[in-house]
Amino acid sequence: MSYFEASKGKAGLYADFVWTRIGLSNSTASYRNPIGGLQLSSVANQAVAFSLTIVEMGGTYELAHWNASEGSRTAVDAVLGFRYWNTVADLTFDRTTNADFSRLGFEVTRSFAIAPSGGLSWVDPLVGVRLRHQFTPRQELLVRGDVGGFGLQSTFAWQALAAYSYQWSFDGGAIAAVAGYRALSTTYATGSGLDARGLDILLHGPVIGASLRF
Repeated sequence: MSYFEASKGKAGLYADFVWTRIGLSNSTASYRNPIGGLQLSSVANQAVAFSLTIVEMGGTYELAHWNASEGSRTAVDAVLGFRYWNTVADLTFDRTTNADFSRLGFEVTRSFAIAPSGGLSWVDPLVGVRLRHQFTPRQELLVRGDVGGFGLQSTFAWQALAAYSYQWSFDGGAIAAVAGYRALSTTYATGSGLDARGLDILLHGPVIGASLRF
């Protein structure tokens, strides 16, 4: 996951990138001797891999801000943009069966393999709001929520984020440690009948990282 934002005055532009890949594999083997001299064996291998790429780009605009005390500030931003989704699923399966009948002097081996794959991609518009509260010049809390999709491509999509940052300043910029929690969900479907495909997913978990400001 990576995030970039540039702002001037009340307006800003941002880009967010998320990529993940999950893979599972399994192998099974069985051996039988149903009668004397006959050996049967079967070995099967299965593997599935799922990759997800999310690219989000948009703009922000500060709607209002309040200065509570010296060094403390609260601001509310509007967020408008789009989110690109791409998923790829790969499945592989192979089985090898062997019959060894040494009594009759013959051996038979048969193999079977399939490797289907498929992918989905679409773009969702999104609109949201972001709250930034600066406790001190070094400490900030960010809370953001947005919704998207609206039935244009996906049925509905949403995101929620809360993050706390602590900043250290240096000549010409600042570095901050960031910790928070993020949730991202979408529901997408296309086709019908045997050609129906879709994705209904909720991604959520802690966010830990660092940010640089110049």
